[in-house]
Amino acid sequence: EKTGGILKVRKTYLDEEGNPINEVFHGEKVYVKLEIDSPVRENTIVIADLLPGGLEIEDEFLATRSKRIPSALQGFDEENKMQTIWIEKRDDRYILVGHTGVGKSVFIYQARAVSSGIYAVPPLLAEAMYNPEIEGHYTSSETFVIK
Repeated sequence: EKTGGILKVRKTYLDEEGNPINEVFHGEKVYVKLEIDSPVRENTIVIADLLPGGLEIEDEFLATRSKRIPSALQGFDEENKMQTIWIEKRDDRYILVGHTGVGKSVFIYQARAVSSGIYAVPPLLAEAMYNPEIEGHYTSSETFVIK
């Protein structure tokens, strides 16, 4: 695990109880927790989270999906919730733009395990849209396993 830049960013995959995981069964839901620790208040931070192969973003706005975040994860989400102003869900990444205060901001989104295999955990990137010196990245040598 390696981080760099002024913004300290990190991602963790969680189960419904809020426990860190790196292995799930096909069809299970995964909660992706993004953390940004900023020494300054910055408007318009762009965060690009690449997904491991085998995971697909869960679109909670579909009628067959749940919008509910499990209660075990709600403390993470509400305490220092990142103020989002724009979200884009692509096939291979989750992109969000928001505001951070000084200190830790947290954002959680849902994904689903759709293809079995062992996958590399891709990097997480964050950058101030209008101030590129304020940036951060997270890389990991871990793998994510879908059975």
